[in-house]
This record gives sequence, structure tokens and C-alpha cells, in this order.
Amino acid sequence: MRFAALCAVIIGLAALVCGCGGGSGSGSSTSPFVNIESLRFYQKSTNIRLGGLVQFRNVDSQPHQVVSGVLVAIGNPAAEHIININMSTLDPRNSEENYGDTIEFNNQSGLALTIQIVDDNGQIISQIPFNVGQMRQISFPGPGYYTLRNQSGQVTLGSIVLYGRPISNGLFQSQVLSNGQIFPLEFTSTGTYTFFSPDLANPDRSFITGTIVVQP
Repeated sequence: MRFAALCAVIIGLAALVCGCGGGSGSGSSTSPFVNIESLRFYQKSTNIRLGGLVQFRNVDSQPHQVVSGVLVAIGNPAAEHIININMSTLDPRNSEENYGDTIEFNNQSGLALTIQIVDDNGQIISQIPFNVGQMRQISFPGPGYYTLRNQSGQVTLGSIVLYGRPISNGLFQSQVLSNGQIFPLEFTSTGTYTFFSPDLANPDRSFITGTIVVQP
């Protein structure tokens, strides 16, 4: 009898938990997390229903902040930066530039090759073929952290950070979040919301950015 009663309790609790997880009314009953890491938001793009809650969570050892708005170009096309492609690396291997500067890659590997540009969520955004000795200007879709790899061997050659100027639109802003702290935010209007994490040591620049799409 005790065993039968215990089973009944367990089944009842399971039904309660399953019942709490459903629902498709004005908003989802689950609240997605957007983790703030050292180099990115993850997920970079999040879709929720109207009335849904998003929880921004700092999983980095350093403090971060979430601010609604966009990152715009702060560079100058007249400022040229040349990055050399060698057999197994870039020179410099890891570089930091301003979005809007002219970025050129020079193939010094001695081989024809194709370079993949990968964004901070692991998505390939472009594949660029290079002839032997060819120099090409590369365009990036916006500020961010990008890795470059050799398509043939899937070898990561290096990375580039492109900084933009933060422009807040005043819709929302978190406090400075330490490791493990969460900033919950409910969305009561449909639309696309962009946000960034400013460089707290230099608030005039940022490269960590993301998007939330709120659907009816």
C-alpha cells in the first residue's frame, strides 16, 4: 500500500509539472536565457511571443551591462588595415579594429584557398576565395567578434574584433551585472529589439550585440 501511495504521489507531481510547462497564450510560460559571455551574447538572436520574459544572465567572470540600442560605424574607410594570411595563421593572428575601417587580407600562404568568416554564434557569413598572392578587401555585416578559418582544412587561422559606437534608444537598460546575476525583462510590444553590452572601461565602444524578435 505504501508503494502504491508513493507512486500516486509521484504521478500527481509529474502531471503538475507537465501542466505548468505548456501554454501558448499571449506569452510563453518558459523564459529563455540570453547568456552574456566574454565575447558575445548567446543566443545572439532570440524569438519570443508577446508578453514573454527574457532573462539576461551574466556567465562571465567580468561585469557586464545590457542596454537597448544599436552599434554604428566609428571607423574611417581611409584607415587601412592589412592582415596577412599564412599557411596556418593570420598575421596578426588576433586583431581589434573599428567597424567602418578598410580591412584587407593578403594571401601569403603560397596556395589558392578559400577563407570562411564565422560570426560569434558559429554561423558562416561568407566564404571568400583567394588566388595565390591576392589581396582582397573584406566587408563585415557589423560590429562583432569574427573568426576566420581555412575552408579546406577547417583550421581556425585567427580572429578579428570590430568595435562600433553604442547608441542607446532608451527602451531598457540593466544595472551592472556581476557573475551569475540576472536581468529579467518582459516584452509587451511586438517588434525587433536590438541591444548591446558596452565596454565598461570604454563606454564609447562595443562589439557585443544581439537581437530579440517579439511575435504576436
